[in-house]
Amino acid sequence: RSIIPIDKKDLDSPQATEFYRLQTNVKFALFSDEPIRTLMITSSLPKEGKSMIIAYFALVMANVMNKKTLLVDADMRHPSLDIQFGFKADYGLTDLIVDSKSIDECIHKTEVENLNILPCGTKPPNPAALIASQKFKDLIEKLKERFDLVLFDSSPVYPVADASLLSANVDAAILV
Repeated sequence: RSIIPIDKKDLDSPQATEFYRLQTNVKFALFSDEPIRTLMITSSLPKEGKSMIIAYFALVMANVMNKKTLLVDADMRHPSLDIQFGFKADYGLTDLIVDSKSIDECIHKTEVENLNILPCGTKPPNPAALIASQKFKDLIEKLKERFDLVLFDSSPVYPVADASLLSANVDAAILV
């Protein structure tokens, strides 16, 4: 189900207020001596709302903070961000890691200014191996060169190791 298009007036809804609060808390970390450039959001179990939360958080950060934001679907087991934003992507994160596609082929602009999506792409047989790879770490560095803020939607902490592996490569994590 698509959460786009979103109008700026929708960001004044009571539901959006909580995302403003989250944005305010993160904003202080963004302007610290060592600012947050990469952030992951995960949950303890599936179906706790982490993908919806990171999608709206990305909307607020891109729109309100005017940060060039990239939302990465790193939940390679159950990707959903492309569908939430109203499109189906054939290529994405996994295709970048295995060098089958370029960054420009995989990143999608949204209708929201400053917000881009890097969908999961081809579902891999072993997501943990891709997340633990040097190519994934190198890709994060390339993405940080292009964007002010890179947000990762991660797999839940239980029952797989993906979120733990990803957390070692980002500046901060939020557990929903």
